[in-house]
Amino acid sequence: MKTFKHILPFLLALLVLAGCEDDVNYTQGTAENPDCYGVYFPKKQATRTDLEFEPGTQTEATYTVKRRNTVDPIVVPVVVKSNVENIFVVEPIAFDAGEDETTFTISFPGAQMGTTYTCDINIEDPRYASIYGADKVNLSISLVLAKWELVTDEKTGETKGRYRDDILGNFASINNPNANPNPEIELEIYERSDKKGYYRMKAYTPELMNIFAGGQVNHENRNVWTYVDASDPNKVYYPYQSTGLTLFADMGEWYIASQTPENFAMDESAGQYGTLKNGVITFPAQGIVLEPSEGEYAGKFFYANANGLQRIMLPGARV
Repeated sequence: MKTFKHILPFLLALLVLAGCEDDVNYTQGTAENPDCYGVYFPKKQATRTDLEFEPGTQTEATYTVKRRNTVDPIVVPVVVKSNVENIFVVEPIAFDAGEDETTFTISFPGAQMGTTYTCDINIEDPRYASIYGADKVNLSISLVLAKWELVTDEKTGETKGRYRDDILGNFASINNPNANPNPEIELEIYERSDKKGYYRMKAYTPELMNIFAGGQVNHENRNVWTYVDASDPNKVYYPYQSTGLTLFADMGEWYIASQTPENFAMDESAGQYGTLKNGVITFPAQGIVLEPSEGEYAGKFFYANANGLQRIMLPGARV
């Protein structure tokens, strides 16, 4: 049996409210087009917007687009910016009559290894996108082609590290004597060849979930990579990313991030980051946040790593 723990529905607004003087010369804004199609990019995409591929493995990515007015068949005009050397080729966004969701493909056949490319796709025409609504009408893509190498301990030849989780147990209690709120699994860890200390691993697997829940919780998992940036061993953090894990159907996929300036608009302080020492990565208590992608808590961040037990051990590391 599972219990959702409302531990701290702390919304990280992280906004700076700027004061302003009253504008005595008020000018009325442009009115919304009453026939606007209301096209937008969903906040949560099945495909990451910060793309990382090994050379030769993939030359395109697919994204979802939605709309609110579904009466007509349309092709959405977009404005493509920051597309240096026209690396990104953007497929037209087309909807059939009555269709409220579609996909389009971005290809990048000319990308070279080791270079980071960016591309901004904007829907600016007020006939197609709302002027004042909260819908997301721009999609920012970054891409880097890089090789990944299996981390291996030079002394022992070990190729398996360990991942201990202190995120899931902060969010849900499992009333089962076989459950473990801090599951730990062995796993392979890969390091990016051109960015030492930047790791990826398959962490949120069925194995980890079964240890956590004692086999008592239904879940879905997209088997995505979990990334950790330890390129500076004194400033280790989780980039904002999906775990690929859906534990409660009405809350969608879970996203995680370290509370650091790399992820949020906040000042830097020493206590925000994790550290890498002697092959062991640890994180400060409550230094990681968890975000559901759907339902009433979408857009709100919950403290995770409450006990400070989140830990990654590289192959050959000992505690």
